[in-house]
Amino acid sequence: MLRQGALVGVLSDESLMERVRAGGELSAQTVDACCHRDCAFLNFDDMAQHALRILTRRACASMPVFNGDRLVGIVSRNMIEKSGIYI
Repeated sequence: MLRQGALVGVLSDESLMERVRAGGELSAQTVDACCHRDCAFLNFDDMAQHALRILTRRACASMPVFNGDRLVGIVSRNMIEKSGIYI
């Protein structure tokens, strides 16, 4: 989630499940309330093996990719592994 161009949160399956386990009814929650705030991101010129290492270390299935301050995509661990790159 971007606010005034800055990354302030990421909505994921994990963050939604955490909200459900905490007793939150998802139909009454905003995206803002369900986002992870401790966001890591990748740079568009990071090497794929480095990206996979970061995704694995942080136990993330996917992560936003930035070019400077511009969001340019999302990369997933599965996407990298399907390309044949492993750590």
